[in-house]
Amino acid sequence: MTQVNANGRLLLGLKGTISELELHTIRSRLTAGLIAKAQRGELALTLPVGLVRDPSGVVLKDPDMAVQGRLSLVFELFQKLRSIAKVMRMLNDRGLDLPRRDRHGDLHWVRATVAAVATILKNPAYAGAFVYGRTRIRDTTPGERSPTKVARPREEWRIVVKDRYPAYIDWPTYENIRTIVSDNRAEYMRTKTRGIPRDGELLLHGIVWCGRCNHKMYVRYKGGGEYVCNHLRTHSGLPSCQQMRAKAVDAAVSEAFLTALAPAELDALSRTRRAQSQVDSALKRFAINLNHGFMAERPHH
Repeated sequence: MTQVNANGRLLLGLKGTISELELHTIRSRLTAGLIAKAQRGELALTLPVGLVRDPSGVVLKDPDMAVQGRLSLVFELFQKLRSIAKVMRMLNDRGLDLPRRDRHGDLHWVRATVAAVATILKNPAYAGAFVYGRTRIRDTTPGERSPTKVARPREEWRIVVKDRYPAYIDWPTYENIRTIVSDNRAEYMRTKTRGIPRDGELLLHGIVWCGRCNHKMYVRYKGGGEYVCNHLRTHSGLPSCQQMRAKAVDAAVSEAFLTALAPAELDALSRTRRAQSQVDSALKRFAINLNHGFMAERPHH
């Protein structure tokens, strides 16, 4: 009896192992099929607003011309204003809502937000590209209940198939927009980006940092212009770290810039003059040779 029970447990264990292996094989085949379909750009991913899939599976632009026009306007405004927040304010100031589909697929028009504008600008589908693997699962910490998705950098997207969808913008325009959006993030110490270009005459707006607390200083034009470190006051309720008149700082920066630039300018001028001299000499030689040839061919009387 004991031998029979042992054999039964062994048999059940083998069956469980085989079943687990079969499930793993099926899952692997399904994943391989999904990846192969994605590599062809044929995987039916959820489409953003402005793109629809007809009954045969072909992706088309939304037939609603108001939707098409509003999306095109977002891209046009950003290329002019070069700031997501400015695009959002421009749309809202003129009462121009953005199209959005709810979870049931119904179209709604909603007030523009920074997140909504950014979602449109960053989606590669509007540039006609099928992209698979834009996100990854972030490693969970002991306190988290479930894993969360985070965006991958563009260079880490798993599959990119261009020219699969009807495009609102071309791919170079999309890449340029993503570069501007990335560069507008004022995190120079981490990402080495400048921040959004702003109006004003001071030289170091967005790129000057406090030497005491290592936070970015902002510009205040009251009273002729100042660089102010107000991070501690804003975030911690502490007194402002420091502030300084911009005139003296900008003058020192200008002098240092021109001093560093002078040798390069002189070298460039010298190279330009040598090149011009060589061109002049070549032209003179050409003229002399041409003149000699002409004189040689004249008939003698």
